[in-house]
Amino acid sequence: MTFVFPDATPVLGNIKIAILDAAADLTAIDLSSEIGAAGTLDVSGFFRGFTAPITTNTGNRPQRLGTRDLYPSEGRTTFGPIEIRYPYDPQGSGSVDANKAKTKLTRGSIFIAVVRKGLPFENDFAATEKYEAWRVRATRQNKVISDGDDLAEFEIQQFLLPISAPVDGAFVA
Repeated sequence: MTFVFPDATPVLGNIKIAILDAAADLTAIDLSSEIGAAGTLDVSGFFRGFTAPITTNTGNRPQRLGTRDLYPSEGRTTFGPIEIRYPYDPQGSGSVDANKAKTKLTRGSIFIAVVRKGLPFENDFAATEKYEAWRVRATRQNKVISDGDDLAEFEIQQFLLPISAPVDGAFVA
């Protein structure tokens, strides 16, 4: 028997996230009309992370008369709130680069977060690349300070609440 140890793709620097106002088909987001739309914002350089806590309940199926065995069964999957943190300029207007994410992700806004993994974030989105699309609602923006050291930044901390399960797709030109 041969053992295979595949090379892992590093996470750091290999996630690109864009915020879209809408998309016609989440499984085939159009690069020109949807990613290229005026309201789309690339937040790859803003967010500190984007990880949804996901849990799947398991249990045993009801016992049947014709068997002495119990079999496991998959239950509901729960998608938890996605905590995001990003910098902002407390003295800047909403149109300055540092405040674009704060301006876009207002409380109650519903949008689509498109997450491409495994390729450098500097690379533009391209046709046939795979992504996850999350339809989410933004919560309150809490103004916090990143850390207590001399490199601390003013940040917004908020949660994105998934409205539906993520959808896997591939970009189309």
